Amino acid sequence: DVVERNFRFLIAHTLNLPIQEETLKFPERRVVLVKANREQLQEIILSSSDIAEIRKAAEINSFFIEMDNSEQVEWSKELLERLEIEQTPNVCICILDTGVNNGHPLLEPLLKDEDCQSYMEEWGTDDHHGHGTRMAGLSAYGDLKMALENQSKIKIYHNLESCKIVPKTGEND
Repeated sequence: DVVERNFRFLIAHTLNLPIQEETLKFPERRVVLVKANREQLQEIILSSSDIAEIRKAAEINSFFIEMDNSEQVEWSKELLERLEIEQTPNVCICILDTGVNNGHPLLEPLLKDEDCQSYMEEWGTDDHHGHGTRMAGLSAYGDLKMALENQSKIKIYHNLESCKIVPKTGEND
């Protein structure tokens, strides 16, 4: 796309700022990660009419991912002790994906075995790729980092369901 190439040239060559190679592409937007200070951001805004918005990049959860399994278990237990789950929720989020592995301690209270289904029975309900399980975690807790770092009670007013619509091999029309 011409606009994106021009923007990248402006950022990388004209302003000499580091820019992430990968972008997120949406029908009418491109999300680009640029490292810049306040003055540089002002210069970008003045130099380009193609900017819709500027946001601070999300911090990654590497601190938790890089922990030993035993440490992750302790953090998970601490979070589970702070959960207040609505016992008869009237809201349910259904994950249509690669399946969900609901045996994870943080998903178990929200996703019962009988609520894990599959479009084709022979596919099973397990998550063969990991994507559905991660989407379930996001649907359950939002930003898990905030939930883990917070010390207050966390109220959850919904439960989860899973329907595997993507087979392990092949495609689904």
